[in-house]
Amino acid sequence: MKIHVRLLIVSFLAAATSLQAATYIVPTDRDLVMRSEAIVIATAVTSHSEITRDGCVVTIATLAVDEVFKGDFGNQRTIDLVEAGGAVGNRVTFISGSPRYAAGKQYLVFLRRTPDGWATYGFGLGQFQYSVDPSGDQVLTRGIGEAISGWDEIGNASHVERVRDAIAFEAFVKTLSAKSGAPARSDYFLQSDQTLRVASGFAPKPDAAVPGGLDGVSAISAATSNWNGAGAGVNYRLGVANPNATGGLSTLDHITAVLFNDPANLLPPGVAAAGGVSDVTSGSTSEVDVVVGKNFSMSQSTFNAVMTHELGHTLGLRHSDQDTFGNPCVSFCTSNAIMNSTINVLILQQWDLDAIRTVYAGKTGTGVPADYLSNTRWASPSATFDYCFAPTISGQPSNKSIVSGSQTTLTVAAAGTSAAYQWYIGTPPTTTTTAPNGTSSSLTVTPPSTTTYWVQVTACGAPLNSNPATVTVTTCTPPSAQAPLASPSSIASGQSSTLTENATGSGPLTYQWFSGGTPSTGAPIGGVTSNNVITVSPSVTTQYSVRVFGACTPNSDSATTTVTVAACVPPSASAPFASPSSIPQGQSSSLSVSPTGTGPFTYQWYIGTSPNTSSPIGANSAFLTVTPAATTSYWVRINGQCAPAFDSASTTVTVTCAPISGSPVATPSTINNGQSSTLNVTTNGTGPFTFQWYRGNVGDTSTPIAATQSTLVSPTVTTGFWVRVTAPCGSQDASVVVFVSGTVCTAPTIAAQPASTTINAGAPVTLTVVAGGTAPFTFQWFVGDKGDTANPITGATNASLTQSPSVTAKYWVRVTNNCSSVQSADSNTAIVTIGCSSPFITTQPANTTAPIGTAATLHVTGAGNGLHYQWFQGAKGDTSKPYGTDSATFVTGAISGNTSYWVRITGACGSPVDSNAGLVTAIAPPRTRAARH
Repeated sequence: MKIHVRLLIVSFLAAATSLQAATYIVPTDRDLVMRSEAIVIATAVTSHSEITRDGCVVTIATLAVDEVFKGDFGNQRTIDLVEAGGAVGNRVTFISGSPRYAAGKQYLVFLRRTPDGWATYGFGLGQFQYSVDPSGDQVLTRGIGEAISGWDEIGNASHVERVRDAIAFEAFVKTLSAKSGAPARSDYFLQSDQTLRVASGFAPKPDAAVPGGLDGVSAISAATSNWNGAGAGVNYRLGVANPNATGGLSTLDHITAVLFNDPANLLPPGVAAAGGVSDVTSGSTSEVDVVVGKNFSMSQSTFNAVMTHELGHTLGLRHSDQDTFGNPCVSFCTSNAIMNSTINVLILQQWDLDAIRTVYAGKTGTGVPADYLSNTRWASPSATFDYCFAPTISGQPSNKSIVSGSQTTLTVAAAGTSAAYQWYIGTPPTTTTTAPNGTSSSLTVTPPSTTTYWVQVTACGAPLNSNPATVTVTTCTPPSAQAPLASPSSIASGQSSTLTENATGSGPLTYQWFSGGTPSTGAPIGGVTSNNVITVSPSVTTQYSVRVFGACTPNSDSATTTVTVAACVPPSASAPFASPSSIPQGQSSSLSVSPTGTGPFTYQWYIGTSPNTSSPIGANSAFLTVTPAATTSYWVRINGQCAPAFDSASTTVTVTCAPISGSPVATPSTINNGQSSTLNVTTNGTGPFTFQWYRGNVGDTSTPIAATQSTLVSPTVTTGFWVRVTAPCGSQDASVVVFVSGTVCTAPTIAAQPASTTINAGAPVTLTVVAGGTAPFTFQWFVGDKGDTANPITGATNASLTQSPSVTAKYWVRVTNNCSSVQSADSNTAIVTIGCSSPFITTQPANTTAPIGTAATLHVTGAGNGLHYQWFQGAKGDTSKPYGTDSATFVTGAISGNTSYWVRITGACGSPVDSNAGLVTAIAPPRTRAARH
């Protein structure tokens, strides 16, 4: 069984520091310099917490500025950093990773501006503390152990924090702060293993019960016995239970303790226990603690080994297979130890004994003090332990490929005591031919043909052979330039053309472009670049060419290509096309215009009749969607590449109106002479509404009776009434009959039939019927032959019907009234014949997404006669990049970035129609992150 453990070492300086660390995405040091708004060397003076005006707890650290690398602080000698979290009275706010500054300590600080003032950039990412390493060199550290954990921004690997040489890192920061693109040396990282000295004495928290029935006191007793018996003078003892031991590794309580069941919820899931140093005062360890988790399952013997491992951390021992910073170590390393990063043995191994004896044996006479709880402080002097380490290779030399005459460098990553290197030509273990200058970890070669190399690393008298690395040498082919391709090759004045050179030869290839002729007669465009594509905007017809440089000579000059510039034509267009031109209230119509002339064009739409500019609407597009509340006219002003602008004729969108939701009702519908009936009508759509009742047939306004939604009437004979309901979109009329017993009512007849007609597809047509008999009448129009009631037209309940069919259709109407019982009359069938149908779009291309390197599919649905499709890349109206086949469906090439496409549809008759542009958004393939303990 492998049990994951974690070394948590906490150094309490001005105040206790939380061990719950933030998870970072760590930028490179170069990016950190570029993104910071200011960078200073400063010494912490004081800090305090307060509550801001918006109720947040913050900690304000005052720093004395020693030196400014970046930013302008004028004559300001101190700065205040406002960091999230802190403690004010009984209120405490903890923000994981929020930095704190210890008075008297010097820091290199990367800063950013916030609404509250200056703050450390990226929490712990921007705070570096100055200290002196065991060799006496000044270093800069950002966090200790696992305090800075997460992933590298570049490469997405788990981040490993390293110590920086202070002088070299300062030089790096200064150079980049002065000039962002300047070359700066980045060889400032150090390798550093640190060993801490700790005191003895453990007081287990009273709750020593462990999940799974394990005995916590027994485990700690076994662990202290293991280290006390290692022969290094360690004298840990198991003290009495102390109910005040509550801080553990999360809060400084000045009690060395073992806390079971993780009372402060310090440990993340999957971590069984954590041990470390909680406080160091004046160079001496003053408190160490162990925290045991809540939920895990193991045997008692394994649990004893876990506790032995964690006590090893309190003694200052690192993981046997890692260095102090969690990197795979390269000296004094093993995975066979109780201090391995995963528990795989149950008792102390040779590495553990060597490590503890190196740190403690014979350095304090009788070992560490016996009674730590008496507040004894101590510090052991440094110990030395000499080993000779055999060579290891962590990075093999890799295969390379070069062009003949070029050089390349092979490198091996190796370690060992006083390691020596010798490179050879051939394959291991053949040492017949040594490589010239091959006595370091890298070898630079210029082989005339494909050659294999390897290196032998020797340390402590033991040789270790690397893998072979082959340098493949390819023959260099001089460049060969073709005449550039111009797309488009013919443009209007003010437009652009893209020139593309498809040269061949051994790369890398570079290009010098020329205008006005061949490279020998033309004028160079800029300097030599790696770009084989340029965009030109000549004002007159111009020849272009390019000179191509490769990995070997001679260079190659292309033939010329010509970009023809046509004369500029002012814009013109027919009246905008409205689809549909007649809509019910609340629905929308699409307006479009197809200008001719020299584009690209800009558009400004207006409400009203041309050239009234008092009501501008819409964006800069040849298409506009409108939802008028009432019948409205629209027009558009078009600007091209040359004057004058063009004002289109107006087009009208008719809004049909049906504010009445049903036929009026008379209650009761039949009365005796002298009685009364209440007339009422219900409304539909958007108000406000006005009402006017009349006596007589629909349309007869000679006898108005009331201007309310309902009214009381007392006719003496059977009488027809009708109402006109008016809304913002228009008005609608409807009728009702009040029957008086004993009077005569005449059944309806058709006085005038609806007439057949011929129209263009999509154009509006109005059919009308005239009824006879006793009013009021009700009407219901149907699609189909006379008498076929299977397809009633919703809302078509007036004497007139307006439709915009796209195919030939038949319509008829049924007229009814109420003469003692419902009676009706059916009209003849009116045929609306469709001529040639102009093209129009029913479904626009939809926006979509596609992973980079894959294709996307767009689709348009059009209607009309004899349709043809031409797709284009770019904004709507941009015809410079035609793509695709004559199809309603278009499949793009491999997507490399966000791109728009649109389609122009032409038909057998009428004007072409352009679709909206569909945006294809390029997305990155999903990436995964591997979390490392």
